[in-house]
Amino acid sequence: MAYWKNKTSKRGNFLPAVVVLAAMLAGCADQTADKLIKCQNENFDLKERNEKLHKELVDAQQTIHQQNSQIENLEKLGPARIEQLTRVEKVDLDRQTGGYDDNNDRYDDGVAIFLRPIDAKGHTIKAAGALRVKLFELDGDEPKIRGQCQLTADELSQKWTGRFWTNHYSVRCPFTTMPTSSNITIQVEFTELLTGKPFIAQKLIEIKLPPTTLPTGVETIP
Repeated sequence: MAYWKNKTSKRGNFLPAVVVLAAMLAGCADQTADKLIKCQNENFDLKERNEKLHKELVDAQQTIHQQNSQIENLEKLGPARIEQLTRVEKVDLDRQTGGYDDNNDRYDDGVAIFLRPIDAKGHTIKAAGALRVKLFELDGDEPKIRGQCQLTADELSQKWTGRFWTNHYSVRCPFTTMPTSSNITIQVEFTELLTGKPFIAQKLIEIKLPPTTLPTGVETIP
């Protein structure tokens, strides 16, 4: 019986020795049981953070390598690369551009603009860019702005319509002040995203106005 008792005692002493040795290797020697567990947990957290930082470092090195490759490719192409890209030569307001009736009262509430960016070969292209629109009433001594709107490149990209024989940006610009004349001049400024170059186009249109309201007591002549 004494033999088995001693043998069991040796095994029982062996396990704590392994734990203590592991703790020493992890930098947690000479600690109480609670502090030992805390120290081991901290080491585990440090290991995880170290692995995360290593992964981030590898990813950063890969990104730097890709950027360096891109820079080298662009340098090989040279400044002439922009000339080889399809760029806007001018912008045109399509013949569909005109007044729109938003509430079905048979009178226009604003102007529907159909804009086509055109390249050097006369083709309509879906060029990215920002748009600024102004609606002028030119009757009178000075031009009066009757409406204006502005769209970023991201906003304008959602206004593109591309179908068979139909390729344009379509934008509605409401009147902020109702015109007193049926003649409205549309001015658009399209700034190409690729080059930053602005392109301007104008168009005179005729809109449908509601009848003029007369003051109380004034009669119309039959």
